[in-house]
Amino acid sequence: MFRCMAITLIVTMHSIELFDWSGSKASLYDSMSVLFNSMSILFFFISGYLFQHLSGNFEYKSYLERKVNNVILPYIIISIPAIVISVWFVPQDGMWTWFYDMPKTFQILLFYLTGKHLEPLWFVPAVALIYLAAPLLIRVDRRPTAYWIIPVLLVVSVAIGRDGPTGPLQKAVYMLPAYMTGMFASRYGAVLRPLLKRHIVPLLAGLALLYWVIRHNDLFAGTQVLFKILLSLVIWVLLDGIRRVPPLAGTIADLSFGIYFVHGYVLAAMRLVFSYSLGSPNPFPGNVPFALIATAVIMAISIVGVRMVQIAFARHSRQLIGA
Repeated sequence: MFRCMAITLIVTMHSIELFDWSGSKASLYDSMSVLFNSMSILFFFISGYLFQHLSGNFEYKSYLERKVNNVILPYIIISIPAIVISVWFVPQDGMWTWFYDMPKTFQILLFYLTGKHLEPLWFVPAVALIYLAAPLLIRVDRRPTAYWIIPVLLVVSVAIGRDGPTGPLQKAVYMLPAYMTGMFASRYGAVLRPLLKRHIVPLLAGLALLYWVIRHNDLFAGTQVLFKILLSLVIWVLLDGIRRVPPLAGTIADLSFGIYFVHGYVLAAMRLVFSYSLGSPNPFPGNVPFALIATAVIMAISIVGVRMVQIAFARHSRQLIGA
């Protein structure tokens, strides 16, 4: 259920970007952006949670082999169309001024190292650095007092923000406290979950306060990590007690990583169609119903796309699209 909610909220934020939120709708966009942006933090939280949960027989070599097979390889493959387009046909906006003066081989390498060729794909180079640090994280988990480093890491995350000149390294540092909070929740869930349940009202009040602070004080970049980690813990607590996962939610959860990989292409294709047919990549005025419809459509197309690859390639689909 957590994975289902995380990927749905991520797609929701990216769907919002399809619409024109200028003029009187700008305030609504700002409100939704604070709420939905940086939902990938939820993915880092659940990744850390599962890492700790499955760490009993941790062996670094086999762990890396699984990550290369199930995350890095599909990233390399799914990136090919976007990199070809970005290098040879349509230059990416927001690249360094010197980027397209480099030989194409170096352009390709930098795209893979940064994930800048397709909006959602920055996630993989960042999380790959955390995969490499797995033995250190295991040592933290084996010495529980070391979890006190999380507050220190949170201060660092708030100070540096997610985006900066060091690219994936900065993103990995920014996301690390979310990953380790997930680990902490897994290890101490038996104590932590009842404690958080008893204080759910103050937690919800804390969420509301953080939302208000970020929305009204231009503290968006760094403090989002606090907001989304607290949101992760609240969702984790509220989902406790669900004993039956609805079939659609189970399907979305099972396909969540594949949806993450594929939905960026769906969004890019929709922008291209809008640009050529309607003259703008954002031709429609933004409103909540349109955003919800777009989210449902993009989710549906992404699910169908992932299912088609699964049917066509059977047991090899995980290496192609991560699902």
